[in-house]
Amino acid sequence: MSTIKDVAKEAGVSVATVSHVLNRTRFVSPETAQKVMKAVESLNFNLNPVARNLRASRSKIIGVLIPDLYGSFFTDLIRAIERKLESVGYDFFLFHTDRDAKREERYLHQLIGYKVDGLIVAVTEPTENHPTYKWVEEQGLPIVYVDRVPPVGITGTVVTTNNYEATKSAVSHLFQSYDEVVMITSNQVASPIKERETAYIDVCKEQGFRPIIASTDGWGADVGYEQTGRILHEINLRPFGIFCVTNSVLRGTFQRLKEEKINIPNEVGIIGFDDAPWTTLVTPEVTVVRSKPAEIGHLAVRRLMEQLDGNKTFEPAHDLITAELVVRDSSIIT
Repeated sequence: MSTIKDVAKEAGVSVATVSHVLNRTRFVSPETAQKVMKAVESLNFNLNPVARNLRASRSKIIGVLIPDLYGSFFTDLIRAIERKLESVGYDFFLFHTDRDAKREERYLHQLIGYKVDGLIVAVTEPTENHPTYKWVEEQGLPIVYVDRVPPVGITGTVVTTNNYEATKSAVSHLFQSYDEVVMITSNQVASPIKERETAYIDVCKEQGFRPIIASTDGWGADVGYEQTGRILHEINLRPFGIFCVTNSVLRGTFQRLKEEKINIPNEVGIIGFDDAPWTTLVTPEVTVVRSKPAEIGHLAVRRLMEQLDGNKTFEPAHDLITAELVVRDSSIIT
């Protein structure tokens, strides 16, 4: 493995000059910088970013922590964060907690050990007085919470979807065609799920109908598939509507309805939260609440940069990004 001394020797310059070129800590003439970079390329030299961070006041690296890599929402969010960070000269470390609080705790300690300049985090557990996030808060590190609110008792900048209002719009739309509307969800404690559940219950009360929540442990398409099968055998009144708490739940629900040869939307109408390409590739095309993960990602980076730039007028805020109801064929009786 090549060292910085090897690069200096190859380029015919001092070790200090190589360091200044790689870390951008002092002006070096373009001709000299070009010699150094040619030597770096020919020797396949890779500067250890962690070691560099320990020496520098700024690492130009952001830590990103998310709970899920499988749904379209978080992949779109990560892509937006990456592009926005790149545009302002930052790299990022991405850690995936897989909804595991222990992994989340370990990764937070690792990221701070790597001397990242800030954090963008979608929390796994919004528990009260979360000790790890209390510790993170004490470090004074800039942080922006995305998609989920921070644990109870933790203050900070937040960028989320307007889950409550968007869900009310979707469920109210279903009640225009159906006298019964069921919500399929998982037993998660994440704030978006709870906000959507609260909105669903409130609309049912406003409409004078009983809430029917079909929930189970787990997450994703399996939840939708299993709970749809149970609902079909328990609810005899047709037609009725189903509101799916996430797009992955919606995918499982759609699959089960097709397997059971249920007519969508004349027997069962469906809406899911978050959009995905598959929803327009099936028949009927599926009504969704379209959130805006790219907008969330861009704004999260902007809020983080405001903190890093030392803006004295900066105050923690909660930005709500408006999701929109996209009506297609799965939610209106023909």
